[in-house]
Amino acid sequence: MQHFVDLGIEQGATLLFQGTIPDAPQFSEGYFIAPCIFGDVSAEMAIAQEEIFGPVACLMRFDTDDEAVDIANDSPYGLTAAICTRDETRASRLAQRLEVGMVFVNNYTRRNFIGSPFGGVKGSGYGREYGPETLHEFVRAKNVRFPSGRGPIPGWPPPTPR
Repeated sequence: MQHFVDLGIEQGATLLFQGTIPDAPQFSEGYFIAPCIFGDVSAEMAIAQEEIFGPVACLMRFDTDDEAVDIANDSPYGLTAAICTRDETRASRLAQRLEVGMVFVNNYTRRNFIGSPFGGVKGSGYGREYGPETLHEFVRAKNVRFPSGRGPIPGWPPPTPR
């Protein structure tokens, strides 16, 4: 995790904030990283492209909704996105365009409602957990048709090649 913080600085992002890890005994062993907020992040930087499962936030500037969607969809990952706006119509429009498995509007919580699917797209997962979508991960649909018995099947049998 610290590798990404160091890499962000090396690639030109500005470390705007870095918290501290408490010195309480329960934090003396193990792997902990202080929360970080980066500014001046560009889309090609590793901290913008990688899935960093830790307290690292990247602030990126955009001028239009189209540009914001392009930035978000430029990642090879797509677990979640968060939209903060007072305009619910805008949020709905943006949510439809984002290539992610889950979109949070004006909130951000890992808790799922019972039965709602959880999972990402692209490099962020191989399907969904929870909800009826989960069952689709374990089946492969196939369509099989038999003739109805009401006359010949058009085009069957296929002509014999000469």
